[in-house]
Amino acid sequence: MELKETLNLPRTDFPMKARLPELEPRLLERWEKENLYQKLRAARKNAPVFVLHDGPPYGKTRRSSSCTTARPTPTARSTWARP
Repeated sequence: MELKETLNLPRTDFPMKARLPELEPRLLERWEKENLYQKLRAARKNAPVFVLHDGPPYGKTRRSSSCTTARPTPTARSTWARP
């Protein structure tokens, strides 16, 4: 018996491998033909600005922010330690 036959996984139409080097050029071509980027920009023309800040601040890093990044809080550590 195959191991994968013992797993209870949903059946989908998605391929098992992404094959991104083959898929990405086709997706980009399709999006370009459909003018997808321009449509998205037009749809959000009057929408409020959304800015996602990711990662530490640039320039001088405050000592407090480097400590919280490098060391988790006691609550998180006690949660991780639970069985």
